[in-house]
Amino acid sequence: MKLTELLTENYKDIEKKDILKTNSVDTSLALNLLLEKCEEFFSPVEGFSTESDRMYKYAKKLVRKLHFTKEDITHFSFHLEKFISEIFFGQVGLFISALINQDYEINKTVEKEITQSEKKSVIPYQEKSAIESQEKSIIKSQETYIIHTMVTEKYIDRIGYENNGANILVVGNVGDFTAHGMNNGTITVQGKAESHFGYFMQGGILTVERARCFLGCQMDNGKIYVNHAGGMVGHGMRAGEIHIEVDYASFGQEITGTIFYRGEKVRDSKRKKE
Repeated sequence: MKLTELLTENYKDIEKKDILKTNSVDTSLALNLLLEKCEEFFSPVEGFSTESDRMYKYAKKLVRKLHFTKEDITHFSFHLEKFISEIFFGQVGLFISALINQDYEINKTVEKEITQSEKKSVIPYQEKSAIESQEKSIIKSQETYIIHTMVTEKYIDRIGYENNGANILVVGNVGDFTAHGMNNGTITVQGKAESHFGYFMQGGILTVERARCFLGCQMDNGKIYVNHAGGMVGHGMRAGEIHIEVDYASFGQEITGTIFYRGEKVRDSKRKKE
């Protein structure tokens, strides 16, 4: 089965369910609050900077006290066209990342509390196993965040910024620097990616059908799977793996990670720089 077919098969059911229930809750209080905060995100303020880390920290500050779910984040993505006229529209990916990272951390805290609570209680082994299985299933579903980018013709940059463990599915294309500084988790893109996909990646797994130049640039760890890759693949890559299934334009320089092409190792971290 091809890479793209595998991705579609894994997520087709959850995608359909998500689309079916979108119209019924798109006027929820949480959604309106997210839209309002996103407007603030683009509003000029004293000391406003387009530098990614500062914009991300600003987004985190805006959403810190909000209560929302992964479904609210998905519904928010259907309204991204509302901000299409913003000069720095592409940076809305940082706002989306702040939402996902905050919700994921909350869910992780809940998971930890559940585990600690179970340790204190005396439950028969078989019953406990069933409970654990059910809770893991619930938590796993909570960690899958679906973002729809097909609603806009403009690219959205830096989706998955500093992802620390969430599973993210992007239905559509992504812009530059997707998964910038990602530490853990997975990001699956059902579409194509612009440049620097997996830039400065520290861990986790990325999957995409097609990526432009500088795929895996400066990555320190993790794995990237792609069918079609552009030029300068793995430029400055220090560790980790890149798997190319169909074709690529060229490799970058100073590569000390491992690159596979059609299942065979073509650049090895143990090899000296050529």
